[in-house]
Amino acid sequence: MSSHFSFRSPLPPSGGRLQDTISAWWNAPEGQVADEYPSQGVDRQGQGRWQERLASYRWQDAVWMGRRREDPLHYPLSIYRLDPKAWRHDSLGQPLGWETLASQLVPYAADLGFTHVEVKQVAESDAGEDFARFVNDCHVGGLGVIIEWPLASPQAGLSESASLDLACDWLDGLHIDGLRLKPASSDSDGTVLSRFMDGL
Repeated sequence: MSSHFSFRSPLPPSGGRLQDTISAWWNAPEGQVADEYPSQGVDRQGQGRWQERLASYRWQDAVWMGRRREDPLHYPLSIYRLDPKAWRHDSLGQPLGWETLASQLVPYAADLGFTHVEVKQVAESDAGEDFARFVNDCHVGGLGVIIEWPLASPQAGLSESASLDLACDWLDGLHIDGLRLKPASSDSDGTVLSRFMDGL
């Protein structure tokens, strides 16, 4: 059993000019395009380390953040799933970094008509400015970002409530648009999933 908690894509793909749009946002002078919806700092366990690293990051996805609050049930949802470490590799055979991944993935997925990308195998160690820029570029390019979220403790020793707090931190602090929730086992009765969804 799995479930999605997500928002619609508020920005239509812009065809061949999409890469130009992303480049313009990426290279905009600091403060020129500020986020009108800054995340509200909530003191939750486990948040501080990567939140401190993001303290100086200036989001440029205010248009997306404002529009995604519209009712997602009235719009189509088309999700492109990928493992970022396996999607494409550089000339040395290494996985693409978040910036390069965004520059290739966003125009590719948006031009195919997808509304969201679902990123698998994302770890808490990925939380930081590089991943924030990836999310920002996806939003600017008209794509929502969903991450795969195992309900069986994302980290060893994480309680159910701590896992929920961490998920909320990602949704809020990293502008994640949705989570693909995966129960601990295939024979799960869905109780944990239901509690998690209620908490979100």
